[in-house]
Amino acid sequence: MMFLTKQLLLVSLACLGRGQKLKDSIYTDIEEIRPCFRRLNGTSEIGCTSAIGGNVGVVLYIKTVADVAKVSDATFAPYIVLIDPHIFSGQVLASLKSSGNVNGVILPSVTEGLWQGHYPESGYSDDSTCPNSATKNSSSTCSNSNPWNPTGSNAMWVDWGFPIFLVQNTNATEKLYNCFLQYNDKSPLSWPLCSMELKASMYGAKDSQTCIRRSNLFNITPLTVCDPLSDSNIHYFVSPRNGTTPSNQTKVQNDDSVIVVSARLDALSLFDQVEVGFETPATGIVTLLTTAHLVSQAMKTMRYKTGVENVLFLLIHGESFDYIGSSRLVYDMDNDAFPYNKSRAENAQTYFRNGSQYLFTKSNIKSFIELGQLSNSKSNDVYMHSMNSPKEVVDTLRSNRGSLATMAVNGIPPASVQSFLKQSAIPSVVLTNFESEYSNSMYHSIYDSADFHQYDYAEGKDQKVVRHLAMVSKMVAKSIISLATGNAAPEMEDQTSLVNELLNCYTITANCTL
Repeated sequence: MMFLTKQLLLVSLACLGRGQKLKDSIYTDIEEIRPCFRRLNGTSEIGCTSAIGGNVGVVLYIKTVADVAKVSDATFAPYIVLIDPHIFSGQVLASLKSSGNVNGVILPSVTEGLWQGHYPESGYSDDSTCPNSATKNSSSTCSNSNPWNPTGSNAMWVDWGFPIFLVQNTNATEKLYNCFLQYNDKSPLSWPLCSMELKASMYGAKDSQTCIRRSNLFNITPLTVCDPLSDSNIHYFVSPRNGTTPSNQTKVQNDDSVIVVSARLDALSLFDQVEVGFETPATGIVTLLTTAHLVSQAMKTMRYKTGVENVLFLLIHGESFDYIGSSRLVYDMDNDAFPYNKSRAENAQTYFRNGSQYLFTKSNIKSFIELGQLSNSKSNDVYMHSMNSPKEVVDTLRSNRGSLATMAVNGIPPASVQSFLKQSAIPSVVLTNFESEYSNSMYHSIYDSADFHQYDYAEGKDQKVVRHLAMVSKMVAKSIISLATGNAAPEMEDQTSLVNELLNCYTITANCTL
């Protein structure tokens, strides 16, 4: 992916003042913008871009779906469309694109100002109706008539051909709206008109493979034509893993001996670096961290039963893009490279710097529990999606559910465990708040926020979502301890304070107490 200028200019049509430069008199810069980015995948370019010199158009405000028809009048085209977030959807964007008269789109913020609370009325998701559908797996069935993500717009995977800006500066978008009312809200239209120039020139090289190849052509003076999507997975073993016995013999992790608990780390949005992901992935992350805290505390005084040797917690990154995080994790496990790269360590003679841990492979996994979307914004139900007959895990979760309502569902939704199940029959359970389709109408969008889900850190630990995630964490923690030790889990302290702090850190501000 490659991107250049990020700038947005509003033509104000102000009268010239003495001594002012012409440009300063007619142009007003707008700050706090987030552009839709140009990206590359295996076959094509997706996302947005402007012309190198920017895209210019007459400002047109669209408040209702019926207003979209206004862009078909080419008399004063091209247009820059200011759109009410209430009607923002993939279908509206597609109509604007097909008109051939649109040079760009401005989306105002819904957090304050004129459009405060104007969340898309029918829900909105930048992802497709069948997320990660390019990764085929028989355990997850999805179609347009039976979608996992019914509000999916597929906007993330379209080459729009014009810039789309999220403008977080509400004063700027209100000035733009007022400019439209003063000059452009008339019939018939006539000059002078309020216009805009959008600059977000981003270019790609056909597809990912081509772009990487072109980057590698410049050997003398390295030139990065595109940046690969990358990040880090995080793992934590509850118990230390000493790779040698007291007699200095190398240990080997036994097959079917480790319980794995995972959650995804990433969210997805058309606009870069503004996705919060309250429901996905924050509720799963918060539940996993709270569960890990409870399990690690309990296992300090408890012993594993025969056949179980450890518990592994995983936070996996890149899952929104065809499971790149879990796919890499599985690849490393299959190639003696997890939790460290054995051949590289031997060549560099740094084996013991890795704490002499022994390697971990998929065959070492006894069972797999994944924590997905878990808020209770629609109901308090917890669904246990299962694969490969995890009866012991399901029964143990049920016995530790407390006041939670749990339901078992055959088959697994889009989840990280899909990567592990391609060639392995691991007993697996994915915990979610939905049965056959997502309950989160704002999945993978800028609107999946704490504000939309009515979470407020200042209201404290008695909020319903905080209490619910604390109960789910306790259910999972007690179940893991029972599965690992063969004994009932000890009494556990209330974790609502920890959950509230974690939600604050992951969904409101990183400048938090943890």
